[in-house]
Amino acid sequence: MAYAAEEAERLSHRHIGSEHLLLGLLRENQSYAAHILSESGADLSNLRLAIAKLPEQTSGTTYYRKLGDEPQEALIKIHDEEWSAGYVQAAAKGWLRFFWNKQKFKAPDIVIHRADDRISFDSKLAQNSADFELNAGGWKEETCRICYWQFEESDDPQRGAGYTNGRDWLCLECYERFVTSEPAPKPE
Repeated sequence: MAYAAEEAERLSHRHIGSEHLLLGLLRENQSYAAHILSESGADLSNLRLAIAKLPEQTSGTTYYRKLGDEPQEALIKIHDEEWSAGYVQAAAKGWLRFFWNKQKFKAPDIVIHRADDRISFDSKLAQNSADFELNAGGWKEETCRICYWQFEESDDPQRGAGYTNGRDWLCLECYERFVTSEPAPKPE
């Protein structure tokens, strides 16, 4: 993400989009993703030039957190951090079409490939115990899809509970402020 932000800044873009994430991945030259992209013909210098020619705000990109000194940008505070109002409105709008269920967060199980440490959420792979190992509750990286608030298994309702659609999570604050205007039920 830091590389993506630097790439957006280098191009004088006021957003971080998939094009910047691609450049950021290529900069992480020791990563598996960069290796695959390079083998497929992706070249950092050529892609920078091609992206620089694209109009800013290409399809699918939205404003991210305030990165620079843009005093005219409206800001919204979420969990004591400032966010671009444009980003928050666009992000929240994308989640309105889902049905959300409030529940305590439980870290999902993951399966780890013994040979190369690749991971999967498909627990059926663990049936092949020679090649795969089940790590119960091993995925600790779940975040709110709007503000990236880190969830954890906890009795603290702010960190340990949220709204889920079965795959994605929203923190209590983002759900209550941006997805519904109705007050949310008390934590279970």
